Amino acid sequence: MRADNMIRYESPDMAGLRLYGEYSNGVDGDDAVPSSQRDRFAALGAQYRRGPLRVVFVADNYFYERGSSPYNRDDSQTYNLGIRWKLDDLTLYGAYQYGHNVEKVGNQMTRHKDTKNTLCGNEGFDSHAVVLGATHEVLGGKLKIQTGYVTGDYDTFTVTVKSGKRTDVKVEADAWQIALGYDYPLSKRTYLYAAASYVDRTYKENGKEVSGSKKTDTVRAAMLGICHSF
Repeated sequence: MRADNMIRYESPDMAGLRLYGEYSNGVDGDDAVPSSQRDRFAALGAQYRRGPLRVVFVADNYFYERGSSPYNRDDSQTYNLGIRWKLDDLTLYGAYQYGHNVEKVGNQMTRHKDTKNTLCGNEGFDSHAVVLGATHEVLGGKLKIQTGYVTGDYDTFTVTVKSGKRTDVKVEADAWQIALGYDYPLSKRTYLYAAASYVDRTYKENGKEVSGSKKTDTVRAAMLGICHSF
């Protein structure tokens, strides 16, 4: 992650193993207030390489400054594991993430936040996500395919300020996607690319699907272009 005020450590290579650590004392660029009033971020990681194998693990914590946030969010954590196996012209990879109290599942964000008339719980999603993919050299270029699935839920509540009425809410969300792409080099610094993807998602509250373009719509996308590195 890139953020303001970041301190980062990377260890020397130890028989294929490297250790990492980083800390950001204010990721939003607000240097005029004490650190306890900023969103902050910290992470620890490790990477191991041996032959065709590469394994990466990262654990991070996002410290939310809750005083000015309408979501009043508690701190969130993610734990991430990735594996890659590289052969002559074929690369296989997979990744898994567990998230606790995270803000989003895919791009589906909780819609519960404090307002003038309503107060809400400060829970985020507990989520599980997995990604599988492969890259294969074909006709001088690289063919890429990837699929992934994410699911998450949390229990929260809303309270009407005037009446004090409380409503409990069970939120569930998931999404799956598949993408296909192809890169073809024209030179060392220029390549053509084409890609297509499909995303399907659901968002439910107390077992009932909530509609809306950011919650449940199916997404289809395609792109074609050229990239040159200067």
